[in-house]
Amino acid sequence: MNLKRKNVHQKMIEVVFSNSAEGTLKIAQGWGEGPFRPSCAGFAFEDNKQPSKLKIWMMKRQLRREEKKAWENTVVLKGEHEDVFGLYLCLSEGDIAPDSFWEKREDLLMERELFDLPADMAEKAREALQNRLKNIRIRLAKICERAKNGEALRIWAGTSSEDRCMLAWLAAQLEEHGLLSAKVYLNQLPEKFNRPEGGAVLWNDWSEVEPANWGRLDRELRIEVSTDFLSGQAQLWHRLQQENAGLRIAENGTVKSVSEDYYDAMIQAEIDRQPEEFHEAKVIGNLIGAQLRMPDVWIACRIERLIESGQLLVTWEEEPGTRSYRRKLKKAY
Repeated sequence: MNLKRKNVHQKMIEVVFSNSAEGTLKIAQGWGEGPFRPSCAGFAFEDNKQPSKLKIWMMKRQLRREEKKAWENTVVLKGEHEDVFGLYLCLSEGDIAPDSFWEKREDLLMERELFDLPADMAEKAREALQNRLKNIRIRLAKICERAKNGEALRIWAGTSSEDRCMLAWLAAQLEEHGLLSAKVYLNQLPEKFNRPEGGAVLWNDWSEVEPANWGRLDRELRIEVSTDFLSGQAQLWHRLQQENAGLRIAENGTVKSVSEDYYDAMIQAEIDRQPEEFHEAKVIGNLIGAQLRMPDVWIACRIERLIESGQLLVTWEEEPGTRSYRRKLKKAY
């Protein structure tokens, strides 16, 4: 008989710092309870070689076996979807001055949202983003109100500069509402996780963590943070706002301000390794694979600066006037 170890459930305000992590946490809640529920699966193959139906069937069977075993050994994470609050503001980039904070956030996120979007979809995207920012402010107000009523917060923070900035920002919001003494738990994602079944995995964000591991990691990682810790995080945010650099990076366990061209040398070096004509998507993929922990659209925006300055030429694109990762570029130097 398989007996699952379950975390003692305590209703809490769950906070994550990306849309993907929000969705993954909701899937992880209750994962492992009841009869096994297999998930959807997709397979990718190199060189467009279609494997036999037998091989695909065997791969599916192996995957289901592994997934079922993980289900049976899950430390169940209790919780309700209504308690999950996703907050994402792209705080590692751009202007964060306090006097125009929300306006600047909308400007930057709009630039990212519309970067590679057809013109006929721009208006809907703009409206959706404005609603999303409005909802984030509503979520923040609900978090503070529930914390004032004595509910505990559980924050799931990754290792990226974005998550570290969001953690500092959230602490500053708690400070502003007189909530530094609120009960706050922190689950800081480890950069390396040794799997119980053997092997290790590297994670950047909670969205990369399988649903079966959220409860186990909560049991292993959760700590109750002190008022001093939250105060220190709030002070970090105030310092970052005062410096108001173009970019913020995580380095040696802290966050520091740097200029927006901080990674340009790394981007240029990767371009130099390419042939005279190359696919933009390959450069972006290689940089992310080399642990340049920035969003792909941010890298694309930096490459766009090289095109605008004439250092790179667009030799092919799907539609004239559009900016696509699938376009080909040529060195002009």
